[in-house]
Amino acid sequence: MHDLDDPYTELLALTRTAPVSRIGDSTFYLVTGWDAIAEAVARPEEFSSNLTATMVWKEDGKVEEYPIAELGSPIHVLATADDPIHRNHRAMVMPSLVAKRIRALEPFIAATLERLWSDGLRDDGAMDDPGENVMGDLARLVDQGDLDQGTAVMIGLQLVAAGAESTVSLLGSAVYLLGRHPRVVDELRRDRELVPLFVEESLRLESPFRGHYRHVVTDTVLADVDLPAGSHLYLMWGAANRDPETFDRPERIDPDPVNRRSHMAFGKGIHLCVGAALARLEGRLAVVHLLDHTPGGFTVDTADPQWERSLLVRRLRTLPVQVSA
Repeated sequence: MHDLDDPYTELLALTRTAPVSRIGDSTFYLVTGWDAIAEAVARPEEFSSNLTATMVWKEDGKVEEYPIAELGSPIHVLATADDPIHRNHRAMVMPSLVAKRIRALEPFIAATLERLWSDGLRDDGAMDDPGENVMGDLARLVDQGDLDQGTAVMIGLQLVAAGAESTVSLLGSAVYLLGRHPRVVDELRRDRELVPLFVEESLRLESPFRGHYRHVVTDTVLADVDLPAGSHLYLMWGAANRDPETFDRPERIDPDPVNRRSHMAFGKGIHLCVGAALARLEGRLAVVHLLDHTPGGFTVDTADPQWERSLLVRRLRTLPVQVSA
């Protein structure tokens, strides 16, 4: 398996030579190529989103299955459910995540940023309630008898966990990349309209989730690799987002709107992250806030980044930043 701190060199080699590769003699296959992942998510009947097992790395380097739930179990909700269940759950949460509702959160997010900045990241009070939200929508559905409480809790947990991980990862990685690329800081200071594009590049270069699983439902083939029923794919978004067959100079930050590039940081296909718009808004506001509140500049300690020791998330545990007076 690749180095968790600096995985991209090894993943690039895999992408070029074996975009679908088995991990030892385990039932797991890494999928690192853009085209292979795009094909896999477009074949949900063969590659189920049900989280039936995760990888466990043993001390001897071998990988084993850690069972989660059977295929078709009711524990699979929203992101880990297949249609029509996934479609029904998505329809329940999307009313709170449409563009109008997301835009209405901007003053609350901006005020929270100001408070956290002013307090030195010391949270000594409860946040104001931003009004109607997805949790309230789920509660009303339960009260109306349209959704059972257990499923509502699972959906809520999934939204909170995924939302927190993706946003914290994005904010940390964006500042980390700014610290490594002062040229980009200068560009963003000159033109704030480039900030949304920089946020997209941050998502592409340091995707919040290293990957997600798919369950192979039936014997099939992907990228010329035979896959037996019951095996598992691990779709590596971060590797696909640096695939040289898809991106010219994939390691470079390019906030030029003419060269705007797509990415898979929020997944792809029917399971595209429901909270993508909110994460983008939070990222944009945070970067603008940092630029506006550091006219004297800032420095970031990027010499020894402390990445979370996780196979699932790509997130900094700590990132020292020094602001000049």
